Amino acid sequence: MFEEAALAAFDLAFSVNGTRVRRSLGASWDTPFEAVDPVRDFSRRKDGHGFAGWYYSSTMRDHVGYESWLERIG
Repeated sequence: MFEEAALAAFDLAFSVNGTRVRRSLGASWDTPFEAVDPVRDFSRRKDGHGFAGWYYSSTMRDHVGYESWLERIG
């Protein structure tokens, strides 16, 4: 599967109940990222580039935020 070096090479930052958490990718497999709080607001550009918003996920039974169309369909 993935090598340990690759799993330790990336850190993820996210917020859980208002507390910012920073962990390696390898230590974050059990984190349901659809359910964590955003660390920052989704950016929207005035020139119309970008496509941030929310969609309803029937799997999560809640709205999930995205910053780009690629994230939404990924």
